Amino acid sequence: MTEVAGKGQGERRVAASGGAASGGRVRRSSGGAAARSGVVAEIAERRRADVGRELGSKTYGALADEAAGYSARPGNAPRPIVERLAAPGLHLIAEVKRRSPSAGPIAADADPVALARAYEAGGASAISVLCEPHWFGGSLVDLRAVRAAVTLPVVAKEFVVDERQLPVLRSAGADMVLRVAPAAGEARPVRRAGPRAGVGAPRRSSRRTGARRGPGHSRPRDRAEQP
Repeated sequence: MTEVAGKGQGERRVAASGGAASGGRVRRSSGGAAARSGVVAEIAERRRADVGRELGSKTYGALADEAAGYSARPGNAPRPIVERLAAPGLHLIAEVKRRSPSAGPIAADADPVALARAYEAGGASAISVLCEPHWFGGSLVDLRAVRAAVTLPVVAKEFVVDERQLPVLRSAGADMVLRVAPAAGEARPVRRAGPRAGVGAPRRSSRRTGARRGPGHSRPRDRAEQP
């Protein structure tokens, strides 16, 4: 599974709104950088609580083994994405997003499968699925449904605050993970589970590919990571 490390569209939109979160939406204010940082930190802290509750004492190794089992089943092998996006031409990563912190509801009641199929029919190169539940209305349910409905590579966009989230996302069908880092200093390395699990660890590289760009990603400092 490929990883892209960097700020995602959701984080930038939070920052652009410059407000505090309320009911999954950001209220505009003049708080500046401190307020923006506080919103991102609040999202990350909520995800830490969620992940701790959902995964409990499960270890990274055990979850990686589950991801390996998932990947080994027919039709579940990671779909190539970096090569697709690095090929000459214009490539679109279409996004399934129910809402955002700044805009509020976008497509709260939309059918993610219908959207994904329409994106594929329209010529998208890959499909991104928001997985953060509270501010973006995403879920692993949406991720699984989209992966099963299309033949395109699927990107899971998530606030990754615990390395155990990566094999969980792979087991839900992610071919790439856009790791939204809560802050630059918190983007900790993720251990390698091995190619059999389809989960890679970040490694330093000066090579940049088309995988770093998509809708709303005009200025990220992303890296495409291959296991």
